[in-house]
Amino acid sequence: MIGSNTLPDPVLKVDHVVLQNLGGPGVHLTNAAFTTDSTSLQVHGATGYALELSAMALGSIPPGDYSGNLHDEALVVDNVNIFDNLTIHKRLPIHFTTTKVSVVGLAPTFRSQLSR
Repeated sequence: MIGSNTLPDPVLKVDHVVLQNLGGPGVHLTNAAFTTDSTSLQVHGATGYALELSAMALGSIPPGDYSGNLHDEALVVDNVNIFDNLTIHKRLPIHFTTTKVSVVGLAPTFRSQLSR
């Protein structure tokens, strides 16, 4: 799934979904996240990581079973930085492929300029 925003777009809803015997990662999200009403995702038999997503999408991982994959972990790809409010639930181990992760304040609020 591909989103269109700096903060991952909640575009993927799963509801009792089972993914099995995949020729790559279970789910790969680019600038995207799971919706807040997602429930019960199972990923088994992926030849890669169970999930691949940006750091800001980690808080959207739904409850489920992420076992029996080459890597039973969430791999942080694309943007590894945390720059807004984020709560991460312990659904599965998280793997960062970088030696440096930046955790900074909230994303700035932008105001449009008024024409005069």
